[in-house]
Amino acid sequence: MAKTPTDNKGKDISIILFLCNWSPHSAYHALLDQGYAMPAQMRMIRIPCTGRITKALLFKAFEMGADGVALLGCKSGTCRYGSGTDAATNNTEDTRRILELTGIGPERMKMATFYPDETVALKAFLEAFRDEIIALGKSPVVPTGGLRLEDRTALPSFTEILTRYNAYECQDCGKCTSSC
Repeated sequence: MAKTPTDNKGKDISIILFLCNWSPHSAYHALLDQGYAMPAQMRMIRIPCTGRITKALLFKAFEMGADGVALLGCKSGTCRYGSGTDAATNNTEDTRRILELTGIGPERMKMATFYPDETVALKAFLEAFRDEIIALGKSPVVPTGGLRLEDRTALPSFTEILTRYNAYECQDCGKCTSSC
């Protein structure tokens, strides 16, 4: 019997989703409200704007053990910050070219844009991307030291993070995302 993408074959795959706080996040929550269960391989990171995610942060996800990375932003012309979608598109294309040159493969990095009511399109994207990454298998990148995504025991507690970074003072301006 052939294994389907949801069998144990994809259990060790890690996919990071950088999800814009605005349109894609609304579509994501609407999808969850409809009873959709996020694929177990995916971890969502909510960000103020996809345009604020640098190429270095995209590569950092691979360095930490991600097998696939997706940047989900607002449709062009609907970004609250003006040029966020264009900046994200440029960063994604540059990152994909470098991934191709290094042999990791550009198909491990995707960008998609959504309106808040595009739950069907979002679901289709998530499932297709997951299936594609499962078919590709583990990334050839071997983390060098540092913290792997799966190494949850080494992470500080929630209280420690709140105390260290004074998180309750956050104004959600997004200025810090370039230094994450």
